[in-house]
Amino acid sequence: MFAELVINIEAPLQGTFHYDVPFDLKSILQIGHLVEVEFGRRLAQGIIVAFSEEAPVADTKPIITLIDAEPVLRPYQIQLARWMSHQYLAPLNGCLRLMLPPGLTRWADITVDINPAWDGTGLRTDLQKQVIEQL
Repeated sequence: MFAELVINIEAPLQGTFHYDVPFDLKSILQIGHLVEVEFGRRLAQGIIVAFSEEAPVADTKPIITLIDAEPVLRPYQIQLARWMSHQYLAPLNGCLRLMLPPGLTRWADITVDINPAWDGTGLRTDLQKQVIEQL
């Protein structure tokens, strides 16, 4: 199974791109989900706009991970973005970006981990100690 994605980057992109859906995500992914993919030589977000059994190209890259458990766009929003793109000759990724929830950036979630072997070296203030304790 393949997913048709619109890549969420600042550069105007008119088309969509096909990515292979890994086995462990086949039963989870839906239209409107935000996923992480390799786009060129970098990681990028992609919004799933369709699924297909065949890809128009021979070599496809796999979807790396699902970013958010809930779809960030509904099918009617994707349909509206396609209409806007066609009607106003605007890049599809730019039209979809207008409909994304506020604050959704390239990296939707930031995870901070403390090295378990760290001995606390470098802490200077009580506030720093409190922050580390909360993490």
